[in-house]
Amino acid sequence: MHPAHPQVKTSFADKLNFLFDTVKPKNDDDRKHRRKSQHSNDEVAKAVAAYTGEPCSHNYIGKLRSGASAEPKIAVVEAIADFFEMPPAYFFDDARSQAMMEQMELATILADSDARALVLRELQELDPADVPVITETMRALRRVRQSKKEDPQ
Repeated sequence: MHPAHPQVKTSFADKLNFLFDTVKPKNDDDRKHRRKSQHSNDEVAKAVAAYTGEPCSHNYIGKLRSGASAEPKIAVVEAIADFFEMPPAYFFDDARSQAMMEQMELATILADSDARALVLRELQELDPADVPVITETMRALRRVRQSKKEDPQ
């Protein structure tokens, strides 16, 4: 871990909410018509129930997201990880989940950036310890670009 970015312990709820905020529904025909920006608690609950063979409600997923229920069964964690196409270790290993979060944020930023080709070339030689610095730089660039769109003067 980069010394300027010490490992931060992140709750299960924080990690789960990060996935809801970051992993967007695929653009299949059903979702394209709904134009959803994120998955619903109900979608995840149905996937958990299908994966585990046990009932799961959208209320339970909501409790996991709020932290009201903080210790789900391993099978539930595996089902949620599977739904979001993440390894289950994302929820258990803080160092690994922090690195994954940084990589996902960077990928999200790059998907929205005109500088994507240049940055992708440079990333081939990037030290993994520099990912947090690059991510923060790209966030700052995105904020500047967004403010220019909102206030074109």
